[in-house]
Parts: sequence; structure tokens; C-alpha cells
Amino acid sequence: MPLAIAPFSMRHLSVQAEVRWFLTDDVIVLADDAAILISARTQEAADAFRDRYPADWLNE
Repeated sequence: MPLAIAPFSMRHLSVQAEVRWFLTDDVIVLADDAAILISARTQEAADAFRDRYPADWLNE
């Protein structure tokens, strides 16, 4: 089934960056050259993602 994704504005970037999307059952990831943004169905799913991919994550 196709994934319906809302348009994402890249106007905040001074250069055109390639944006990549990744999807699991519980987490969606947007990655570009400047940042990686995640959204999860549950806090546990977000925690599991951050545990699997350690980095200096901000919790917002």
C-alpha cells in the first residue's frame, strides 16, 4: 500500500538537499544532510529506535 506523506517544505534550507524517508510499523524517519527526524507511535518505539541508533538525540 502506498504511504501517504504530507508535503515537507525545504524552504528553510539554503541548498537543495536530498530527503530520504524510512518507515517501520512504529517509526517514521526523515533524513537529510542536516538532520534526522523521527516520529513514533509510542514512547517505547522511539526509545527502542534511539537505543538501536545511538546519537546525541533531543527529546521533543
